[in-house]
Amino acid sequence: MQNRRGRFRKTLEAAVTQQHGGISLVRAAMVAEATLHFSQVALIDWLLRERLKSLTATEIAQMGSRQAFAMGKARTIMAELLDSETKASGLLQQLQEQFEANQGGSQ
Repeated sequence: MQNRRGRFRKTLEAAVTQQHGGISLVRAAMVAEATLHFSQVALIDWLLRERLKSLTATEIAQMGSRQAFAMGKARTIMAELLDSETKASGLLQQLQEQFEANQGGSQ
């Protein structure tokens, strides 16, 4: 999970640097916030994958709702940082493909 968080942060920082020529203090804080929300998504992914059989239907529904909220927050922050919803969506798609390619490795 830390590996995913680190790759997410580094990829977002690189995209912000490319878009704006650097990262200001405010943008660095926004990257940190987006990374926090993304980490929540990754944690819930792990819980649903590893603990699904021990969870109640209510817990699963709550986790799904929380995960959707966290991903929405991360995507909104990314769109603001990159000045484009399309760029944010493309970056998330790129990251998802990387994570799926490395599914057998450490998360």
